[in-house]
Amino acid sequence: MPPRLPKGAGVVAIGLPLLLFLLLAALAISPAIFWTLFPHEDSAATASATQPARYSSSEGIRLIAQSEPNDTSNDPYRREPWLGEDAWIAAIQAGQEYIAQHPEPQNVQVLKGMTTGEVWSYMIHMSGALGVSCQYCHDISNYAADPYPQKISGRLMIRLVQDLNTQYLSQIPTWAGNYVQCATCHQGQPNGMLAFSARNSYTPASPNANNANALQTFVIDTYAIAPSAEFVTAHPTTGKMLSMTNFMRENWDKYVLPNPDYQELLGQLPINNRQDFIVIDETVYSAPNCYTCHMGNRIPTGAISRYDLRRMEDGGWTLLPDMLRSGEVDPETGRAVSQK
Repeated sequence: MPPRLPKGAGVVAIGLPLLLFLLLAALAISPAIFWTLFPHEDSAATASATQPARYSSSEGIRLIAQSEPNDTSNDPYRREPWLGEDAWIAAIQAGQEYIAQHPEPQNVQVLKGMTTGEVWSYMIHMSGALGVSCQYCHDISNYAADPYPQKISGRLMIRLVQDLNTQYLSQIPTWAGNYVQCATCHQGQPNGMLAFSARNSYTPASPNANNANALQTFVIDTYAIAPSAEFVTAHPTTGKMLSMTNFMRENWDKYVLPNPDYQELLGQLPINNRQDFIVIDETVYSAPNCYTCHMGNRIPTGAISRYDLRRMEDGGWTLLPDMLRSGEVDPETGRAVSQK
């Protein structure tokens, strides 16, 4: 009589080779499965190369401090330079003194509910986003004053962030929680941002309503046409984005003061220099377009998501305050009562 195997040994003897066979068969059929689970060095490098880097306001601030001082001799307001290490240090020192003297905000019209220190923290991010130190908008001997048109435009632009997030982005049917902030369009540049990609120039290409890929390319890399009601119904996400861009072009004079340097272009438009010059009431403005924010990416690298904000220690209060997002906000505190 042959010796009996230990209890359970038969299951192991049969099951282990079978499991090994199935694993090898799976790898033989699709080696990609293995590298999907355990990416090797080359695939990791490829993945990082295809993902655009997120915008960093810290990087913007570093560039401000490391830049050469700009020449303000032709500035009609005779401001101090707003680039360079000396300008940045002087602005920070003056700001700390101002916070100590005025813990409660003075002349704050949009960011209501924030303390002076909280407004200051938000403004640091704004500096990095625009690539300029505080002197670009402020007389740093009195931060509450409105001496320069850049500060008025800055305040209007904060209202624009508020309006775009509440009226457009958060109303997209497939909204995934991404907001616009100053960096979404500016990305370290105070003005003169490009509106068109090099390959699309000024002339728009008509979107193919039957091709989803064509629509996606259209909305991130071309000129924004005014969509019809039928188009918005058929393609609500793309339609909402196009409607938002056209809202800005039609109302741009409500969100920015005119740049005197652009007024000599009146009568010479259109000019194919990758900016979108528009005329409102005989005044020339440089307006944003799809490419300004997206630059060929489905989600702009300068966008900020609600998930990023929630992970911050203060809930993102000083990066994108509640009143600039979406949902109901307490008018006294500026804090969200309900937030999308």
